[in-house]
Amino acid sequence: VCGLAVLLNAAWVGYETDWQARNWTFQTPPWFHVMNVTFVAIMLAELAIRISASGYDFFCDQNWKWNWFDIVVVSLQVVDVFMAESGMDTQEGATVRTLRTFRLVRVLRIARIATVFPELHVLISSVVDSLYSLFWVLVLVLGFLYGVSVSITDLVNEHKISVGLEAMENDKGQEILLEYYGTMDRTMLHFYMIISEGIEWIELVEPLSEYVSPWTQLVFVIFVGFQLFALMNVITACFIDNAMKIASKAETQQIVASLCDMLADTHQGEDIDDKAFQRYFEHPSMVKYLEVVGCSVDDPAAVFELIDENGDGKLTEGEFINFCRKLIGNASAMQLARCTAELKHEIQMQSQAIQELLQKRNLFATATTPRLS
Repeated sequence: VCGLAVLLNAAWVGYETDWQARNWTFQTPPWFHVMNVTFVAIMLAELAIRISASGYDFFCDQNWKWNWFDIVVVSLQVVDVFMAESGMDTQEGATVRTLRTFRLVRVLRIARIATVFPELHVLISSVVDSLYSLFWVLVLVLGFLYGVSVSITDLVNEHKISVGLEAMENDKGQEILLEYYGTMDRTMLHFYMIISEGIEWIELVEPLSEYVSPWTQLVFVIFVGFQLFALMNVITACFIDNAMKIASKAETQQIVASLCDMLADTHQGEDIDDKAFQRYFEHPSMVKYLEVVGCSVDDPAAVFELIDENGDGKLTEGEFINFCRKLIGNASAMQLARCTAELKHEIQMQSQAIQELLQKRNLFATATTPRLS
């Protein structure tokens, strides 16, 4: 229901904005205000119910970022309705225009329904968690553009000084040099347009090769080849690898959360025995988990024996969740090294046990030999 209200609210913001654009006015009919007040009342009621249900944890639990985001957006909706009620949104002024722009933030609340759709939640989480990598990608790209722009701008500066301002302004072809490479910011902007396909690089290299030096064609060939076949491919590979790690982590958290919900709904805090474990096998969360880890759903006793590491026939909730988390995904190098060490230790223990049995057998044979004779 809350997700539907968020979608309707976002659609209503778009409809209201389109109506104002078509009618060339910020003044709307009274029923528009009624709809805005209705949506604000729904959002405030939903937010109040969640805060009362969660208490202080609402502000600091694992979803605290989403919760604070909801508080900010709903607060902006209240400000927007207050402006409409007082007539401020129909006035002019930079401050009022800024506040009026805040109403568009309500559309961002549509991202909140991602928690209802796990696949969408994974995508949004991947994008948000990739922002840190994006920052360093921009630093790398800007550094690369800066170095090339310094070289090209310096060449154009030498040409400008030797030819003179008046001669360059009177020549239409050389005037393009001033437009493209007259300052550092223009040069960096046009080189960025090459990377983002905002302009064809042949348009930039022609005036350079004609008026400055033909060797600039080689510079552009190297620049375009490097950014197209090396830089962009490396950046894409890094983003894909990061997105796969984030998606795997999000999937693990989602599966573990569903298993915790399963235990909360069906378990009363007692240890899990094999009979209770067989009942869990029919739960949708457990079925999905077994599909992810590749276990057979036809033999619950074998799976229970695999999870029951100490072999006491019982599992606590912590043991169950921790071991289920370990089985998700590929084994890490540390886990493989730990298994190898445990296997070596077990082999040593078995060898010692065998040696002790052989010694006892030899002692027994030595002790019984005189009696037989």
